[in-house]
Amino acid sequence: MSIRKANLLKFAASAYEMDLKVMQGVLRRCDNNTLMIGETDLCKVIQAYEGDEIVLVFGSLDVKSDPQVNTCRTCGRDYTGLECQHCRDTRLRLRGR
Repeated sequence: MSIRKANLLKFAASAYEMDLKVMQGVLRRCDNNTLMIGETDLCKVIQAYEGDEIVLVFGSLDVKSDPQVNTCRTCGRDYTGLECQHCRDTRLRLRGR
């Protein structure tokens, strides 16, 4: 599934605000078979959470194809991402948020 870069960055910002570990960079494999994100060894980061139940979320910012355009069944507008932004904004406004 392809999502908009802005939505992914908004998600990452929310995670950062909750004091969660957020990393951004190019994922690559080194000669010694370790995975690196930028200059950070991913194995060392994950090792700090050994024994804990964790959730890993990966999203590619390098979108190679156009995001899928959907038509909202409520308002009929075209949108990309998980939900129609117009209907989401309307829902939140009507709920007083």
